Amino acid sequence: MDTNVKSFLVALTSSIMLTAVVACNSSDMAPESAIALKAGKVVTFSENEAGGIKNGWWEAESAGNWSKSDRPILILSYDDAFKNGINLIISMGAFVIEANPKVSVLIKANEEAVKDIEFSTEKTFQEVSLNISQDILSRGKGIVTLTFEISGAAVPKELGWSIDERKLGILLTQLIAKPLT
Repeated sequence: MDTNVKSFLVALTSSIMLTAVVACNSSDMAPESAIALKAGKVVTFSENEAGGIKNGWWEAESAGNWSKSDRPILILSYDDAFKNGINLIISMGAFVIEANPKVSVLIKANEEAVKDIEFSTEKTFQEVSLNISQDILSRGKGIVTLTFEISGAAVPKELGWSIDERKLGILLTQLIAKPLT
């Protein structure tokens, strides 16, 4: 084997191994897309706070972030103020119209179901309160991963409602975190 090729392969393998080691040892650090929770601070979702397309969200609009997938996630980091648990108040809506009258959402925190929500044409927007216990928090090492399992997301254009070709499920507008005592 050519020595230049061999040197390149050794360097590449070393680089891959170093990257893997760094990634494995960074579990205590918040991911880049994590929203840092502060007690009482309002997080508005008008500037891609949700983590963008890689986390299952469309680009933010002035109203907030629409889900792009049927299983978008929010990654939240928190400090010691939340050591006993977190109460999250999430203001959210859903794409419900006469042609798409129901959207259901199961919210999981660190893979544990914490809330079931139903949206309808009579109830298109809700303030959802979630209590995330100390036990659930302990599974995430300073990170809470909220997963939204959505059924009933739809494409407005396919329903003849607008020219919007995006699949829409839920819209996050804001979030407030309070410590549980």
